[in-house]
Amino acid sequence: MTRRGWVIAVGVALCVVLVPLAFAPVLAQLNLIFMKVDLMAFGGGFTTIPLIQREVVDRFGWVTTREFIDGIALGQITPGPIVITATFVAYIRRAACWGRSWVR
Repeated sequence: MTRRGWVIAVGVALCVVLVPLAFAPVLAQLNLIFMKVDLMAFGGGFTTIPLIQREVVDRFGWVTTREFIDGIALGQITPGPIVITATFVAYIRRAACWGRSWVR
């Protein structure tokens, strides 16, 4: 890759990380957590489940263990990758920021 290509790649990466920090800190934190999980996981989507659980349930307490299990179940019954749980966690976290519960 040329020097110009590296400069563009670094600029885009910085925008992906820094712009959400300025405008949506909660989403930026989710972004950084899932980037870390994806960088550390080897072996497919199922290997990310314990890493995601450690971060969102044990460390930050954004969802309960039961809600996390429900998110994994949704990931299993929907077509697509198992990491759809990331979308579920973001939905729950965003609803909590707005003072709403996802359970009716």
